Amino acid sequence: EKTKNSKKSKKKSKRTKRIVDFNYYGDVQDVGRDIFELKNIITTRVTVLAMTAFLSIYITICSRFDFPVANILSIENITTYLIAHLAIGLLSVFYSMPVITKGIKNLLRFKADSDSMTAVTAITCLISVISAFFQPEMAREEIIHIYMPTGILALLFNAIGKLLILKRAKRNFNFVSKNFDRHAVVYVRDEERAERLTRGTLGDFPILASMRKTDFLTDFLRYSYSSDITDSFCRKAVPVCLAVSFVISVFMTFFRTGSFLSADSIAFGFSIFSMLICASSCIALPFTANIPLEKISKHTLRSRGILLGYQSVDDLYDTNSILAEAGTVFPEGTIKLGGIKVFSNTKLPEAMLDAASLAYHAGSVMAQLFDDMIIGREKLLYPIENFSYEEDIGLCGWISNRRILLGSRELMESHNIEGIPTKTQEAEYAEGNDTVYLSISGNLAAMFVVDITCDRYIKRWTEKLIKKKVCIIVKSIDPFITQKKIASVYGIPQNMVKVIPKHLHNDFDEETKKSVRLSASMACTGRFTSMIQLILGIKVIHASAIIGLIVQTASILLGFGLSLMLILSKAFESDYIYMSATAMVIYNLICTAITCIAVNIKKLR
Repeated sequence: EKTKNSKKSKKKSKRTKRIVDFNYYGDVQDVGRDIFELKNIITTRVTVLAMTAFLSIYITICSRFDFPVANILSIENITTYLIAHLAIGLLSVFYSMPVITKGIKNLLRFKADSDSMTAVTAITCLISVISAFFQPEMAREEIIHIYMPTGILALLFNAIGKLLILKRAKRNFNFVSKNFDRHAVVYVRDEERAERLTRGTLGDFPILASMRKTDFLTDFLRYSYSSDITDSFCRKAVPVCLAVSFVISVFMTFFRTGSFLSADSIAFGFSIFSMLICASSCIALPFTANIPLEKISKHTLRSRGILLGYQSVDDLYDTNSILAEAGTVFPEGTIKLGGIKVFSNTKLPEAMLDAASLAYHAGSVMAQLFDDMIIGREKLLYPIENFSYEEDIGLCGWISNRRILLGSRELMESHNIEGIPTKTQEAEYAEGNDTVYLSISGNLAAMFVVDITCDRYIKRWTEKLIKKKVCIIVKSIDPFITQKKIASVYGIPQNMVKVIPKHLHNDFDEETKKSVRLSASMACTGRFTSMIQLILGIKVIHASAIIGLIVQTASILLGFGLSLMLILSKAFESDYIYMSATAMVIYNLICTAITCIAVNIKKLR
């Protein structure tokens, strides 16, 4: 029997154990369940808080405008009115206890975050309700006001913000837990290497992004739940708002009552303090970063790119250059065979097979010229020995003791290959396209006409990237993929593109090499457009969040300004609507609406 009980307890502890993070494929079910359970908890919290917020606001508005309401909830029955607000407030705080405890702990550690702002608002409103019991007549006559609706709204919006985070985490996890061609989007940490790769393109300090293929992406939950810009904002804003509110409320309390310990002074002081905190509560802070993150992450996911959390923005919002292989800039379908001219007694099928073997081995975009012949029949390709790339002019390799050259006319001339057409003849045959020559065993074998076109989707996003002053750093081993050619095909300025020289290829390879496991907050399937959209997306998120913070800062200043003006005009001591809880709710909802509009202005299109 003891053994059975111990087994049951072990199973129970295993079920209730929280997952540290998604570190192995074996964690898929556990992490998925963890996100699902947490999402259900937050959904329940949002539902409860929505009901308590509605009830609290309803009671307040009915009392203010004499709308029909149950007699016991009327402000004329002040005791039951206060008890109702206290009960609603306690229920709301109970369901938001993790936010309250975390926010207060961080505040006491001098590391205030957005939860601290929410916790301070809710607790202050709750204490204000309790203090009103000392002088209920002051509350009935509305010399003091009950601001509990604002405190509950702060808790509600905080919960909605967390629900947005969990919705994003669930959506991303459904994608990242399945098989796909994983490419982490990271920045180049080696500053000297970044400077070498970008030299000649930027005047600014290089922030260089790259794609790295990986078998597994680690730290999924850490990035999904990472702190955002509002936390650093609150680190300063919360203590300042508390200090200013405390000083003003103490001064006004003493000025009115001449004491700090009487029932009047306690009730009045906490009411003033609560009003000032509510006026500067920034209840829309949870939306400042989470609405742009939600919008952009949905967009990038449709393009097979995942953006886990705000850490991506912190890492890469100031990116000014990105690394790209020539094959990603010119994907399948952009390099076409425009014509072939055979020389000497060359057999065309054999010549094309030699050229295809060398191009495929090198990873050259020229492999696209032979796709129709090779795809599905890769076994036909010859093994290449002693492969080398000669900078800016082409490829060299050996097939069964035959030297194969594939490149520009300069490559042929450097190896003393005879029979090359004149430049005039070449131009007539190419008709404005590029040409690539093939030499076999020292003899000119063929000339391929290369028709290069842009990928319209890449062109669209590349133009947007260039508008954001982000340079493209390209690695190419193809003689016709030059800075001028890329700029011409995609219609972008030449100074925004750099094709790196051969001696930097090792640096490029080091920053783009495959890794078994990588910690990254962004990833895609390796498509160039997916990477561009992720980079542009985090720039939009950062700009939107900054705008949102400006609006929230303005709401603090305006809230303090209006409150001081009304206090000094003694509106607080009379039945004056501008000081009421209803007015405070309306003010905060207007600020929230403006914030939501402001963070939605910038779009990723």
